[in-house]
Amino acid sequence: MKNLSKATPNGRIGLTHLFKRGYIPQRLHIYDRGHRNSISGIRATIFGGTGFLGPFVGATLGYMSSDLIFPHNHQNPFDDDVKELKLCANLGQSYLVRHMNFDDQKMIDRVIANSNVVVNLIGPRKRIKYRKDFEHINIEIPRRIAQAAKRNPRIIRLIHFSACGAAPDSPSLDLQTKYYGEQEVKSIFPNVTIIRPTTIYGPYDYFVRHIMTQREFFYNFIPVTDDCSAKRQPIWANDVGLCVLNALKLHETRGKTYEIGGPNVYTMLEVYELLHNLTRRECKLAYVPKKWAMKFAESIYNWEFFNLDSIVKHELDLVVSPGANTIDDLFVKPVSFPQAVERQIRDAKVPETNQDEILT
Repeated sequence: MKNLSKATPNGRIGLTHLFKRGYIPQRLHIYDRGHRNSISGIRATIFGGTGFLGPFVGATLGYMSSDLIFPHNHQNPFDDDVKELKLCANLGQSYLVRHMNFDDQKMIDRVIANSNVVVNLIGPRKRIKYRKDFEHINIEIPRRIAQAAKRNPRIIRLIHFSACGAAPDSPSLDLQTKYYGEQEVKSIFPNVTIIRPTTIYGPYDYFVRHIMTQREFFYNFIPVTDDCSAKRQPIWANDVGLCVLNALKLHETRGKTYEIGGPNVYTMLEVYELLHNLTRRECKLAYVPKKWAMKFAESIYNWEFFNLDSIVKHELDLVVSPGANTIDDLFVKPVSFPQAVERQIRDAKVPETNQDEILT
């Protein structure tokens, strides 16, 4: 039997040595105690890193000195969504791949050629309005990524992000196509770990920031199309990053689906009231009939803060399903929504001295 005990200077088995000997590791060997001045053993390609969640997942893995590869198709290399990815890992360990073409299978193969972990964070958030676009992003691209991961013998783990509420009969095109995307990835790469987060919040998110932006745009009013009884279970973006790290550490998470959410469930009305109480402002909701809002959204460019899919999702319950694998199974204790969001909306607070003037 071959002796595979040859170690690197820090005492760990060198992966390069093992590959040269023809041995391919079947599980990740992660070292997370050296912070940025070590080698974690993770070399991850993160698709969709320029989105809201990318820097949080990247920073969690990069803090323990992982090699990170971020393919993107932003034209401007100095775009804010691109620049912040350079800070996710130590110097020389964060690689940005420009001009990424997700329709080119060879290019996908190339960006994961030397990786042992693939994370898919791609999702339709901007400029997406029609079903064919949702299918392309939620089904076609994940299928190509899963096929590339299957062909590459170095890939040990694949993490695919979906969403809570994904179902074949969902009225939301996003959630509906996400479900079919999950099935495609499972059929190609059975050991995939699927993470279904609930509503994620954090700096530059698509939840709290949207509410604050709508309030400013509509003169302190927030347009709603229902009775705001839909339930939400918000989870802090840093907790999602920890879930990804723990899913990689735990070998038994392969082939499983996890629905992760925060510790508390709120109705949308409670969310609105909580945010306005924290900012010391009066909560003003303006009811707009749903058919009018849908008609208006269909006739305009797909605006990030007001679009068809957000109107449909507003009346859906986006919470963890009973009996599903949860965040507790990943050994992460999530932070409460009021505690974390107060730091996020600190700049929107009204000074206490002017509070009476604002309310009057």
